[in-house]
Amino acid sequence: MKPWWKSKTTWINIVTIALGAIGSIVNTIAGNELFGLEEQTTVALFIVGIIGLVLRAITKEPLGL
Repeated sequence: MKPWWKSKTTWINIVTIALGAIGSIVNTIAGNELFGLEEQTTVALFIVGIIGLVLRAITKEPLGL
């Protein structure tokens, strides 16, 4: 089994969480005028990233084609 930091899936989920957090911070500071981001969008990004990390952590079987 490879270490977590070598998983592309883990990194995509971390980036998704970061984008959700950054979007939420921007909405809090500048309001929706800056990028037109809705709060629901940033929350959805954050939640999807967390779900992806949890699923990656509990999945132990490799993917077969």
